[in-house]
Amino acid sequence: MSDPQHSKRVQNDYNSISGTYDRRYEINPLNGVAEALCGLIAEIGAQRVLEAGCGTGYWLKTLAPHADWIVGLDLSAGMLSRALGLPGPVELVCGSADSPPFAGSSFDLIFVVNALHHFVDKQGFIGQARRCAGGHRAGRSLSDRALGNL
Repeated sequence: MSDPQHSKRVQNDYNSISGTYDRRYEINPLNGVAEALCGLIAEIGAQRVLEAGCGTGYWLKTLAPHADWIVGLDLSAGMLSRALGLPGPVELVCGSADSPPFAGSSFDLIFVVNALHHFVDKQGFIGQARRCAGGHRAGRSLSDRALGNL
């Protein structure tokens, strides 16, 4: 269930604000998210990690020292351009979380922070995440309200 017009709008919107996007963390640093993600990586022993909707790579930078390979997937090339040059084993991929360009069982952990509402096919994303995580539990919500009935 793809909606190219929605995807193009999201892409254009985020390309246009990519230069100032990280200022949001000065206002709301989302306390506890980094600790929760690092804890989850340690808990499940994840070494291959994917962030879907990674934007400027804010969380990738924090998590890179804790994984052998960390991939940021985002629809906005403008946002990804802000993440270029992050230290560590970070790879950036421009693409849709609704149809991630990865083989099955590519990742031990897949996570999303504040981006799920932009995914056109949320159920499809969950299925793709399971596929990319080898059928294992693809992740967990830090806020149960975020996933609703998925």
